[in-house]
Amino acid sequence: MKKVKNKQHQVQKSRKAKHQPNKQSENSRKGISYAKKPTLTSALNQPRREQFWDVIEAINNEQAKDLALFQGMRKELAGIKKWYGEKPDHPYRLARVLLYEALLPFEVELTSNQRLETYDKDSIVAAGKLLFEAEGMKGMHDYLLWSFVPKSCKRIIDELWNGIGDWRN
Repeated sequence: MKKVKNKQHQVQKSRKAKHQPNKQSENSRKGISYAKKPTLTSALNQPRREQFWDVIEAINNEQAKDLALFQGMRKELAGIKKWYGEKPDHPYRLARVLLYEALLPFEVELTSNQRLETYDKDSIVAAGKLLFEAEGMKGMHDYLLWSFVPKSCKRIIDELWNGIGDWRN
Protein backbone atom coordinates (compact mmCIF):
# COMPACT_ATOMS: atom_id res chain seq x y z
CA MET A 1 0.00 0.00 0.00
CA LYS A 2 2.78 2.39 0.86
CA LYS A 3 4.54 1.77 -2.45
CA VAL A 4 1.39 2.67 -4.35
CA LYS A 5 1.00 5.89 -2.34
CA ASN A 6 4.65 6.85 -2.96
CA LYS A 7 4.24 6.31 -6.70
CA GLN A 8 1.06 8.39 -6.75
CA HIS A 9 2.80 11.11 -4.77
CA GLN A 10 5.71 11.14 -7.24
CA VAL A 11 3.32 11.35 -10.19
CA GLN A 12 1.54 14.30 -8.58
CA LYS A 13 4.87 16.07 -7.97
CA SER A 14 5.94 15.61 -11.58
CA ARG A 15 2.57 16.92 -12.81
CA LYS A 16 2.94 20.01 -10.63
CA ALA A 17 6.46 20.59 -11.90
CA LYS A 18 5.25 20.47 -15.50
CA HIS A 19 2.53 23.04 -14.91
CA GLN A 20 4.61 25.49 -12.87
CA PRO A 21 5.92 28.45 -14.88
CA ASN A 22 9.59 28.56 -15.78
CA LYS A 23 11.55 30.87 -13.44
CA GLN A 24 13.71 32.14 -16.26
CA SER A 25 10.67 33.13 -18.32
CA GLU A 26 9.18 34.93 -15.28
CA ASN A 27 12.40 36.87 -14.80
CA SER A 28 12.54 37.81 -18.46
CA ARG A 29 8.98 39.17 -18.16
CA LYS A 30 10.13 41.29 -15.20
CA GLY A 31 12.99 42.73 -17.22
CA ILE A 32 15.71 40.65 -15.58
CA SER A 33 18.03 39.05 -18.09
CA TYR A 34 20.81 36.57 -17.69
CA ALA A 35 24.02 37.83 -19.30
CA LYS A 36 25.73 35.59 -21.81
CA LYS A 37 29.05 36.18 -23.48
CA PRO A 38 28.30 37.51 -26.94
CA THR A 39 29.29 35.46 -29.94
CA LEU A 40 29.40 36.63 -33.52
CA THR A 41 26.26 34.71 -34.47
CA SER A 42 24.25 36.01 -31.51
CA ALA A 43 25.53 39.53 -32.11
CA LEU A 44 24.35 39.56 -35.71
CA ASN A 45 20.74 38.88 -34.65
CA GLN A 46 20.49 42.07 -32.54
CA PRO A 47 19.60 45.66 -33.46
CA ARG A 48 22.34 47.56 -35.22
CA ARG A 49 23.79 49.64 -32.33
CA GLU A 50 23.91 46.74 -29.87
CA GLN A 51 25.18 44.47 -32.61
CA PHE A 52 28.23 46.68 -33.21
CA TRP A 53 29.41 46.59 -29.59
CA ASP A 54 28.76 42.88 -29.21
CA VAL A 55 30.77 42.14 -32.36
CA ILE A 56 33.65 44.24 -30.99
CA GLU A 57 33.48 42.39 -27.66
CA ALA A 58 33.39 38.99 -29.39
CA ILE A 59 36.43 39.90 -31.48
CA ASN A 60 38.31 41.04 -28.36
CA ASN A 61 37.43 37.75 -26.63
CA GLU A 62 38.83 35.78 -29.58
CA GLN A 63 42.01 37.87 -29.56
CA ALA A 64 42.46 37.30 -25.82
CA LYS A 65 42.09 33.54 -26.31
CA ASP A 66 44.59 33.59 -29.18
CA LEU A 67 47.11 35.59 -27.15
CA ALA A 68 46.83 33.07 -24.31
CA LEU A 69 47.45 30.25 -26.80
CA PHE A 70 50.53 32.06 -28.14
CA GLN A 71 51.91 32.24 -24.59
CA GLY A 72 51.27 28.53 -24.17
CA MET A 73 52.91 27.85 -27.53
CA ARG A 74 55.99 29.81 -26.49
CA LYS A 75 56.27 27.80 -23.24
CA GLU A 76 55.75 24.49 -25.07
CA LEU A 77 58.44 25.39 -27.60
CA ALA A 78 60.86 26.32 -24.81
CA GLY A 79 60.12 23.01 -23.07
CA ILE A 80 60.74 20.97 -26.23
CA LYS A 81 64.03 22.77 -26.88
CA LYS A 82 65.09 22.40 -23.24
CA TRP A 83 64.50 18.63 -23.16
CA TYR A 84 65.41 17.63 -26.72
CA GLY A 85 67.72 20.39 -27.99
CA GLU A 86 67.28 22.93 -30.79
CA LYS A 87 66.79 20.25 -33.47
CA PRO A 88 65.10 17.18 -31.94
CA ASP A 89 65.83 13.76 -33.47
CA HIS A 90 62.25 12.51 -33.50
CA PRO A 91 60.29 13.77 -36.55
CA TYR A 92 57.14 14.51 -34.51
CA ARG A 93 59.02 16.80 -32.11
CA LEU A 94 60.93 18.43 -34.97
CA ALA A 95 57.63 19.09 -36.78
CA ARG A 96 56.19 20.75 -33.68
CA VAL A 97 59.30 22.96 -33.34
CA LEU A 98 59.11 23.98 -37.02
CA LEU A 99 55.39 24.72 -36.84
CA TYR A 100 55.51 26.67 -33.58
CA GLU A 101 58.51 28.75 -34.71
CA ALA A 102 56.71 29.57 -37.97
CA LEU A 103 53.52 30.61 -36.14
CA LEU A 104 55.05 32.78 -33.39
CA PRO A 105 55.37 35.89 -35.63
CA PHE A 106 51.56 35.94 -35.90
CA GLU A 107 51.45 37.09 -32.27
CA VAL A 108 52.79 40.46 -33.44
CA GLU A 109 49.91 40.64 -35.91
CA LEU A 110 47.39 40.24 -33.10
CA THR A 111 48.95 42.80 -30.76
CA SER A 112 49.78 45.52 -33.30
CA ASN A 113 46.86 44.97 -35.74
CA GLN A 114 49.27 44.87 -38.69
CA ARG A 115 48.97 42.13 -41.31
CA LEU A 116 52.06 40.01 -41.81
CA GLU A 117 53.10 40.19 -45.44
CA THR A 118 55.58 37.34 -45.25
CA TYR A 119 55.81 34.30 -43.03
CA ASP A 120 57.68 31.03 -43.21
CA LYS A 121 55.37 28.94 -45.40
CA ASP A 122 58.09 26.39 -46.10
CA SER A 123 58.45 25.50 -42.41
CA ILE A 124 54.70 25.00 -42.04
CA VAL A 125 54.59 22.72 -45.10
CA ALA A 126 57.71 20.85 -43.93
CA ALA A 127 56.11 20.32 -40.51
CA GLY A 128 53.01 18.86 -42.17
CA LYS A 129 55.10 16.51 -44.31
CA LEU A 130 57.16 15.38 -41.31
CA LEU A 131 54.02 14.68 -39.30
CA PHE A 132 52.51 12.69 -42.16
CA GLU A 133 55.70 10.66 -42.72
CA ALA A 134 56.12 9.94 -39.01
CA GLU A 135 52.58 9.07 -37.98
CA GLY A 136 50.30 9.52 -40.98
CA MET A 137 47.05 11.43 -40.70
CA LYS A 138 46.91 10.58 -36.99
CA GLY A 139 50.00 12.75 -36.43
CA MET A 140 48.56 15.62 -38.43
CA HIS A 141 45.36 15.56 -36.34
CA ASP A 142 47.18 15.16 -33.02
CA TYR A 143 45.45 16.91 -30.14
CA LEU A 144 48.69 18.00 -28.45
CA LEU A 145 49.85 19.74 -31.61
CA TRP A 146 46.56 21.57 -32.20
CA SER A 147 45.97 22.52 -28.56
CA PHE A 148 48.55 25.32 -28.86
CA VAL A 149 47.57 26.58 -32.32
CA PRO A 150 45.40 29.73 -32.18
CA LYS A 151 42.17 29.88 -34.14
CA SER A 152 43.54 32.72 -36.27
CA CYS A 153 46.33 30.45 -37.58
CA LYS A 154 44.33 27.29 -38.24
CA ARG A 155 43.05 28.48 -41.63
CA ILE A 156 46.59 29.24 -42.81
CA ILE A 157 47.79 25.78 -41.80
CA ASP A 158 44.73 24.21 -43.41
CA GLU A 159 45.50 25.91 -46.74
CA LEU A 160 49.21 25.10 -46.69
CA TRP A 161 48.71 21.44 -45.73
CA ASN A 162 46.21 20.88 -48.53
CA GLY A 163 47.37 17.84 -50.51
CA ILE A 164 49.60 16.35 -47.81
CA GLY A 165 48.20 12.88 -47.28
CA ASP A 166 44.41 13.03 -47.21
CA TRP A 167 44.32 16.56 -45.82
CA ARG A 168 41.27 18.37 -47.23
CA ASN A 169 41.01 16.38 -50.47
